[in-house]
Amino acid sequence: MAGNPRARLVWDAVCRGVIIPLGIVIDRNADLYRYLWRSVVDFDTVTRFARRLTDAGFTDVASRTARGWQRGILHTFVARKPEDAR
Repeated sequence: MAGNPRARLVWDAVCRGVIIPLGIVIDRNADLYRYLWRSVVDFDTVTRFARRLTDAGFTDVASRTARGWQRGILHTFVARKPEDAR
């Protein structure tokens, strides 16, 4: 999500308007849900995370974002572990 202002606005709105308030109502643990919000905000860009996978020895690194409101927020990564590293 880092580097994507639209995704950041959506994530902030969903967290402030839904996730954190429901967390308070359901289990009275606002800190946990604020941590969730912050951990997503502070995570790597897609490019940086893909590079970290490559730097760790993975190959054929690819990513895809989710559809719907999660677009640009939620990403799936796939990568291959080289044969010689197994």
